[in-house]
Amino acid sequence: MSKTPSVIKNSFYSGITFFMTVLILSVGYAALSGGLSTADKVGSGSGLTATSWNRIIDGVLDLDTRLSNLSFSGGNVGIGTITPTIINGTDWSASTSKALKISGSGVGGARMIIEDDSNAILHLVNSGGGANAKQYAISSSNGLFNFWSCLDDTISCSSKMAITSSGNVGIGTTNPGAKLDVNGNINSTPILARYSTSGYQLANTDVIWNNEPVNTNPSYIQKNASGTGINILVSGYYQVNTKVLQYNMCDGCRGDVSLNKNGVSIGFMLGFGGPGTQQYFFHSFTTSYYFNVGDVITVNVTDYPIHPGTTLEIVKLN
Repeated sequence: MSKTPSVIKNSFYSGITFFMTVLILSVGYAALSGGLSTADKVGSGSGLTATSWNRIIDGVLDLDTRLSNLSFSGGNVGIGTITPTIINGTDWSASTSKALKISGSGVGGARMIIEDDSNAILHLVNSGGGANAKQYAISSSNGLFNFWSCLDDTISCSSKMAITSSGNVGIGTTNPGAKLDVNGNINSTPILARYSTSGYQLANTDVIWNNEPVNTNPSYIQKNASGTGINILVSGYYQVNTKVLQYNMCDGCRGDVSLNKNGVSIGFMLGFGGPGTQQYFFHSFTTSYYFNVGDVITVNVTDYPIHPGTTLEIVKLN
């Protein structure tokens, strides 16, 4: 999207004013029609009878009652306020009703479209200029639902987030190839375990991801080379073609440790420890072993003689 000309901004606000004015006049016309609908018709040459005159007066009084919620001041029109300060001002502070309700029946029967070009369905622009200008828009085109923004009207707006018809969400990209596709860095805390406080003593540092300085550009979770599954790369020890998971037990814990995929052991180590010591374990996958979406990876700690065996879920790939 590009810089919005002032004529479009004026047309945008003029359109809103026109819409509200037509709405108010329509209400007034309906009230007038209802108030006078019972008045007698007077034929040519006929006299105006008292009954006919009284019905006209009754209709005018009824019209006044129906329109009592409208006010006009200095060219402004108010609904529910006697001092409108803007054209088509509304104030329903004394009522729980909605100030404006647009309804209809059937698919697409209730719609409100605010459009300033062929794509934007909602475009918000402030009154600032240059670096003080703010623009936000929602558009629908080419099968995408785009969220646009720019903070300077000298710079063309661009889509900052897009949602495809299949439900993929892209941030920094308009062509997301996954349910969440981010083009740029993601700042996040490490993916840790879902901890339980019963049966064992494990701290928040039990699972250590990518903590070794030998790997200067670690990856937490990424697709494998074939793109068919998920490969967990952890740099406890970094080795070529080796996927390593490092975790540690608590101070004073000791026991046997196994790494499991979906409840089945895929690696086992016998750990030894004692009071006041901290045990570190490393599981290395020296073969091409991949985890698929939906796999649950756990560490099973048979901590003896103090605590019973338990299972620690490290990460669940969704």
